[in-house]
Amino acid sequence: MYPKGLRDMWEGWSKNLYYGSSLVRPLPRLALSTIIFWSLGSPLLILMSLILGRPEMIIVGLLAFLLLVIVLIQFSNRAGDYPWYYSFVYMIGILFFLITLLNSYQRHKTKRGAKWRGRIYYPTLSRRSATKPSVINY
Repeated sequence: MYPKGLRDMWEGWSKNLYYGSSLVRPLPRLALSTIIFWSLGSPLLILMSLILGRPEMIIVGLLAFLLLVIVLIQFSNRAGDYPWYYSFVYMIGILFFLITLLNSYQRHKTKRGAKWRGRIYYPTLSRRSATKPSVINY
């Protein structure tokens, strides 16, 4: 689906990610936001604790990270046959997701659209008009 690798993936996800995220219902959006915050918050807490020299906060950050890994292992077991150690690098995927989401948001809000396979897409953010976005070939 993404023959040119990361560049194609970046453009493809940027095209639909912001638009698609606006269609997610509130409870799943809250759950996803919690996992994203937790995924990035616990490693940042550990890093800041090391920088500030606060050993008690390092323990809290490690416990939060360990709990996150346990939750992710449980989700992974239900979702498919993923190795347990993938749960330790989950935040790399979360970080890519967030950066792509911000890029998608910025491109849609500044009316620059999203480039994909030689075209620029300008989707409308209306639940009623979840049809084809307008397209400009270049």
